[in-house]
Amino acid sequence: MSLSYRSLFVTEDVSVSDVIRERLGAQDTSFHETSSRSSEVSVFEALGEEVRDASISAVCGQSDSHFFVVIDRQHHLATDVVDERKIPPFVGVLLEELDATQEGLPLGNDLSDRHVNEWMDRSSSGQMVLIAAEDVNRPPRDILREVRAQILGMAPLGVVSTPTVRKCARAAGRPESVNEGALLYLRRDGPELFGSLVPSSTAKRSPSGAVARHRKLALAWAAQFELPPAFAQELTGLRRGGGSSPDEAIWVEEVERLERSLGKSQSDLDNALLEQVEAETKLLRLTNHLKYTTRRLREFEQAPMFPVADEVDEVEPTSCAEAVSEAQHLLDRLVVRVDKREVLALDNDERTLSWATKIWFALRSLQSFAEWIDAEEFSGNFVQFCLEEFPNATTYYANKVSMVESERTDRDPACRSARTFSVPLNVNPDGRAYMPAHIKIDSSSVAPRIHFLDDTSRSGLVYVGYVGSHLPLAG
Repeated sequence: MSLSYRSLFVTEDVSVSDVIRERLGAQDTSFHETSSRSSEVSVFEALGEEVRDASISAVCGQSDSHFFVVIDRQHHLATDVVDERKIPPFVGVLLEELDATQEGLPLGNDLSDRHVNEWMDRSSSGQMVLIAAEDVNRPPRDILREVRAQILGMAPLGVVSTPTVRKCARAAGRPESVNEGALLYLRRDGPELFGSLVPSSTAKRSPSGAVARHRKLALAWAAQFELPPAFAQELTGLRRGGGSSPDEAIWVEEVERLERSLGKSQSDLDNALLEQVEAETKLLRLTNHLKYTTRRLREFEQAPMFPVADEVDEVEPTSCAEAVSEAQHLLDRLVVRVDKREVLALDNDERTLSWATKIWFALRSLQSFAEWIDAEEFSGNFVQFCLEEFPNATTYYANKVSMVESERTDRDPACRSARTFSVPLNVNPDGRAYMPAHIKIDSSSVAPRIHFLDDTSRSGLVYVGYVGSHLPLAG
């Protein structure tokens, strides 16, 4: 089973059941409704062709002085994470009509600077997604549209001033620059404030991928949320159907406990993967800076410097497909001609964020290598380049690069064929070339690889023919 959407909110509207019923009807969505004997809890299960592969439910009931609502979309037959990014179609209007709030914050896209500052000052729990704008009345439209399409209802959203987003980012330990269009996810569950920032350049070039990172974080937080005790007890009784056995009641409670535990585990995993990506990014940048500093201290001489555009330096891909796309768009010394299906297959794995970061740095390293060759400041191969300490150069881990395959694999016809990829006719008249040189992205069972052809001695370019899982070996 996989949860792909969850919205939890409270409302003061006493007609909440009627509103949900009307909204489902207005969407031409057939549904089944069940209510408890006390009528304090109602469950709406959406039916029909449009939800064939998922179960969409809306549960509402009274808790203390307000009404509590949970909207779920679950894929019961899924054995892996389901990347369904669009919110259920009736959610937007429902939130607006019910004046929904989450942890005291409006749940539409109505967050203002005042809301954010008050939330920060009182150290409240909860989460939010913020879009930085120089003029909040003229937001980055494409980014706002994507945020609403993926996250609306899961977390409070808002277009707020760039200085406010910058202040929140720094409070969450995010020192990166914040410009218009930057996306900031904030969460506080206890004394610690957690933040995840997507730079404006990345968000503007790939809004869908940028928002998807924050959507996963928002969903993971919602998945571990516990219902108010009175509400949960009523819902458990309703699911038991009144006439069920005590054993079934125990199983219902156990399933709910496991779902919460799974949500907590998924949240911890997402946080760990994000921290791993950030650590790897910092490590690669610090390693390159250390190489530069060591060389300059040792030689005390002027060395060639190659400017790196800000937009290249700020790229933080959220998927392997995005990393390849950014390379095709920004890295002019690379010709990336890969099978996109192989790249997309990598994005089905939960480690995609870590792999995307490594793929991007590997491709940037190939770009840097080609620049130094063109400047006639280096004449070796890519492995040797990665062992050097060049100023302002991006170099990958030399021990993760190989310019050849094993002799056995090299001689095997099937293996050679699998490593032969498309190139322009001016590189090879056959239109294809054998690419044994490769970069190791991971050593897991999938073990992603990048296969490339160094043509810098002739055209000044590097041809990337493959990005995907490990290709077959001889035997």
